[in-house]
Amino acid sequence: MNLKRYSDCIGKLINLWFEHLDLEEYRDLFAEVFSQTIISDDVTGVPDEVGETLKKAFLSQEYKTISSLSDGLSEIEYCLDTLSDTKIYLRRFPFSGTQITKTNHLRRSIEMYLEEIYLLKERLIGYIGEIKENQDIISALQKEDIFLLDRAKTLSIESLKPITGYGMIRGKHVHERRYTDTDIDRLIRLERLISYSDIEKQFRELFEASRDLEYVKARQKWHKRVEQEITVIEEVVDVYFECLLTALFNKECAPKFPFYE
Repeated sequence: MNLKRYSDCIGKLINLWFEHLDLEEYRDLFAEVFSQTIISDDVTGVPDEVGETLKKAFLSQEYKTISSLSDGLSEIEYCLDTLSDTKIYLRRFPFSGTQITKTNHLRRSIEMYLEEIYLLKERLIGYIGEIKENQDIISALQKEDIFLLDRAKTLSIESLKPITGYGMIRGKHVHERRYTDTDIDRLIRLERLISYSDIEKQFRELFEASRDLEYVKARQKWHKRVEQEITVIEEVVDVYFECLLTALFNKECAPKFPFYE
C-alpha cells in the first residue's frame, strides 16, 4: 500500500535526523529529556550539555521539514483509523444496561463517521498545502513533481466530494440540524413516542417492536454503506500517496529535496 511506503520514507528521514544529532556521549540523558522537547521544541530546564544540541537540531530546516511531513501524515492516518473503527461500532452495541440507547449509539456512530470523512478530505488538501509552502521542498522539485502534488489535491476534492457532501451538511449547518437520514429520523421519532409516560401499553409495545425492526434495518444499511465508502476512500488515499511518493522521493526512498546534503 502506498501509504505504508510513504510512511516508511518519512521514517527514514526521521532516522537520518537522529543520526545527525551529536549526542553519543549523552545518549541516556537525551532519551530522558527528548520526550518533553519533541512536542513543543521547548528546551527550558534541559541540561546545558544536551540543550544546546537540541536547540540547534530543532532550529534546523531538516527538523521543520520532518515535523510538517510527519505531523500532517499522523492526522491523516488517525482519520483513516477512526473511519475503520466505525465498521466495528456499527456491528456491536456494547452499552446494554446503560442509559445509552441503541438508536443514539447508531446515530452517534454515523455522525462520527460523517465528520471524520469531512476531516479526512480537509487533512488531505491541507497536507499538500503544507508541502507546497515549504520552499526547501518545492524549489527542488521538477514541474512534473509539482503537477503530481496538484493532482493529489484535485483527487482529494473531486473523488471524495460525493461522500463528503453528506458530511458537510452536519459540518456547516449543525446549528440547524445534524444531518438528514430517513431511517434514523424514524428511529428518533419512535424513541420519542416510547418515552411518553402516559402512552397506553399496547401502543408502547407496538412502537417498541417497530423501533427494534427499524433499528436492524438502519444498522444494516449503514454498515453496508460504510463498508462500500471506506473501500472507495482507501483507493483514493492509495492513489494520493502514490502521487506524493513519486513527487517527493525516488525509488530508494531518498528525498528529491535537500536533506543533509
